[in-house]
Amino acid sequence: MGNPTIHVRFSRTDCRLCPSRDQCTRSQSDPRTLTFRPQTASITTQPP
Repeated sequence: MGNPTIHVRFSRTDCRLCPSRDQCTRSQSDPRTLTFRPQTASITTQPP
């Protein structure tokens, strides 16, 4: 089924008035979203 991921979506009201919004997302209406791999998967894929 693919690799496990953790999805984070910020509140529309939190993002709407943020002065740094243009640095976080290109969307004009949707809030910022982030996708992470679980820490163990992230650590094992990093170079030594």
